[in-house]
Amino acid sequence: EDCRVPMDHLLGGYEKLQKKLERARSGASTGRSSNALATFELTRPLVGASALGIAQAAYEWTLEYLSDKDEDGQPLLRQQRIQQTLADVATEIESARLLVWRAAWMGRNGIPMTAGQGSMSKLKAGDVAMWATTTLMDLVGPFAQTTDCPLEKWFRDAKIYQIFEGTAQVQRLVIARMQTADYKARVEEADDVLKQAPGNAPGESAVAGAVAESS
Repeated sequence: EDCRVPMDHLLGGYEKLQKKLERARSGASTGRSSNALATFELTRPLVGASALGIAQAAYEWTLEYLSDKDEDGQPLLRQQRIQQTLADVATEIESARLLVWRAAWMGRNGIPMTAGQGSMSKLKAGDVAMWATTTLMDLVGPFAQTTDCPLEKWFRDAKIYQIFEGTAQVQRLVIARMQTADYKARVEEADDVLKQAPGNAPGESAVAGAVAESS
């Protein structure tokens, strides 16, 4: 408290501080929010991978649990209602896995996730983990509600992935905004390309250029 830090002890130096102050006075962005968002996009696939592990574990355990169960002399795994549910769970898990892999690959290769790919992977994996554990508990029946059944724990574990590092609702807002910004950027880029194309007059819009090209 009440500590005065000498100017030569500032991280980044005096000139960097002055530039930040000038940007702040002019109302320009300091870049902190965009940098923070980019960092979140890199870490969210890791969170998604954790949620995905819960969903996969729950799915595999349920397959093993039902493998020797039957109803009216018919194995449960051969009943259509069971197969339909397991197929949906498996498909959702694979969908989440592909989103996580794509985001992780983009992060590993330094490709900017400007369209919210990192947030998509976390959102989808978290929702799938919650939905899959709930669905599989319904499939297993009353035993799934006891502490002897691992599904009960995975069900509780899955919920946190819809809450921390950005709730599912916040994730949807982030994705929507990033998608909008990415779309506008792509439209502007396409517009610039069309303006430079032979035969297009200066200032001609992308729509007009596209119409001219198609005709």
